[in-house]
Amino acid sequence: GASASSNASKPTKSRDGSIEACSESSNGDDEAPKQCDALLALEATKLRKGMGSVEVDITFGLAYGGEACKEMEDCEAGCNAGKGKACKEAAIALIEGGDGIDKNIPRGLELLKKGCTLGDARACGALATMLMFADRDDEAIEYGQKSCDISNDRDGCHTLAMIFERQNEGLKAVKTYDKACKSGNNTCCEAASRMREKDPSLPIF
Repeated sequence: GASASSNASKPTKSRDGSIEACSESSNGDDEAPKQCDALLALEATKLRKGMGSVEVDITFGLAYGGEACKEMEDCEAGCNAGKGKACKEAAIALIEGGDGIDKNIPRGLELLKKGCTLGDARACGALATMLMFADRDDEAIEYGQKSCDISNDRDGCHTLAMIFERQNEGLKAVKTYDKACKSGNNTCCEAASRMREKDPSLPIF
């Protein structure tokens, strides 16, 4: 005969008892101190859809590992203050883990997304790379394109070009490889040459 209702418009907290009150107890007490006899404590918060999680390919660390945050508190504070670079550095540290930082890939992906939104090209490229490894090409193209457009980021452009190539978009792929090549990515220079050897009709951009 019981009934219940819900309201998802805001977080809800309901608590009974206090952990601090329990610290006042001793072995000889006949009963628990006041507020130390709660049976259950619940906290309900509205959930949001996140980026999920993906596996980390070894090449991610080679491209971005050197940009991992060393002092997480500082990076998180910078990220909260709207600094895209700080979001990116915190994200890479969480994705890579180690050096006293627990690996948390879903949180890392969210921070890369935030860093990208705040205009950090490297954050966009790193997120595109992670999504490419998970075969989430449509999402990866979106962030790779931002990275390549914002500053011709050589790694972001590289990721974007590889996706175009595996989708058999030859013209887009070679154009993006050329762009990354001009930004100093020699691997992309070689990739563009390889594609033109297979298809001499591909132009030089």
